[in-house]
Amino acid sequence: MKNLMGMEGDKSDMVSQDQNIMQPFDTIEHCRLLHSLADLHVRRPLWLIVRSYLSNREQRVKWGSCVSNSFPVSAGVPQGGLLSPLLFVICINSLDSYLPPSVIPVKYADDLTITEFLMGSLPGLTQKALDSVVEWGQEFTLAMNGVKTVDMTLTLHTHTATLPWNTHFSTCGHIPTQNALWLR
Repeated sequence: MKNLMGMEGDKSDMVSQDQNIMQPFDTIEHCRLLHSLADLHVRRPLWLIVRSYLSNREQRVKWGSCVSNSFPVSAGVPQGGLLSPLLFVICINSLDSYLPPSVIPVKYADDLTITEFLMGSLPGLTQKALDSVVEWGQEFTLAMNGVKTVDMTLTLHTHTATLPWNTHFSTCGHIPTQNALWLR
């Protein structure tokens, strides 16, 4: 793992963006998830079991004594299923291969933080990373929640202006405090 605190040399700015994936367990694309398993060289018998687990599923709604017709489920992983969290982890870990090497991803459940240390006056690859996140999301039919997206820039440059402390920022579900503790 890269040292997040090591801003050695000309690395004087850090750009970070927190994102939230909207309803990932409901919208993840089955075919792409199965491709990810194949990319991980999962053996065929296990791959077939997972394919069977995701295939030919139906759902219906029951309200009181009324029951709706059944509808096919073509995306998402079964809520409360034992394999569902593992399948989502496989999905979200595939994001790493889309990102430039200078960008550090931190993932927790449906939260994603991408961070890049910038080199002096050189342009960063943060925008390319954001475009890659969108591309990855489209492949898996996952969307980012723009309302919960937060950008943050940290710098070691000295300025005469005092920057206000942002108390509404969280990273992967945790809120940094002024005394360097973390709140949930």
